[in-house]
Order: sequence, then structure tokens, then C-alpha cells
Amino acid sequence: MAAHGGQTQATSAERARSVLAAASSLTVTTEGHRCDLTGLHRVGSTGRLFLQTPARSHLTAEVAHAPNAELAALVELTDIAPTPVRDRVRARVSLRGISASPAAPRTAQPSCASTQRASNSPKPAAG
Repeated sequence: MAAHGGQTQATSAERARSVLAAASSLTVTTEGHRCDLTGLHRVGSTGRLFLQTPARSHLTAEVAHAPNAELAALVELTDIAPTPVRDRVRARVSLRGISASPAAPRTAQPSCASTQRASNSPKPAAG
């Protein structure tokens, strides 16, 4: 956490990780298609994003047929306020990286998405 004006604030990476951990759904976009996954992801202790895709999904087939079982992907999440308010979107997170099969040769641990870069663009507070 970074100190700012005497207060401790979360870094962009910490905020992105919080959104990842709290989100119930996300969207994965590859060159082949776009899919929404609900309740099929988790964040590991090192910050790695794990996706559990259905065995017969297009995404699973794309990863399996990609060179070295690694596929470029964009993962998008939106943090929505749980109560009805005028603007329910609290933050948006976009991750670009490689989606890899657990059996990918270069992957030491089971993993379905190894992120390279994260951006977190929180909405400004209404005032």
C-alpha cells in the first residue's frame, strides 16, 4: 500500500486484485470469440488468475489447439455496487495476458491465465 497525504491507499495492482477476488463474473475475449464466465475463476495467492472453463467450451478448445497451448486473451471485469444507486459501476479492470492450459509445457503450476499487465480505471466519486 502506498502512503498519500498521511493516509494509506491501495496501489493499482492491489485494487485490481481486490476486484478480481470479489467479482462473480468476467468476460474473456480471444481472437476467436468472446465469452462470459460466471463463478468460474479464482485468484491464487501469488495473484495469478485461474479460470475453470467448461470442457466443451470454445475457449477450452482454442487453448488446446493454440501453439504451446497458450492463447492471447483479454479478461474484463466490472465491480458493480450491490445496492441500487445512480451509477453502480465502481471500477473496471482489464487484463491482457496468456491463457494457458494446465498441461502447457512452460506452465509449472496448473493455470489458465497468467496475466502480464493490469489496468484499473476506477470511476471518480460523484460529488
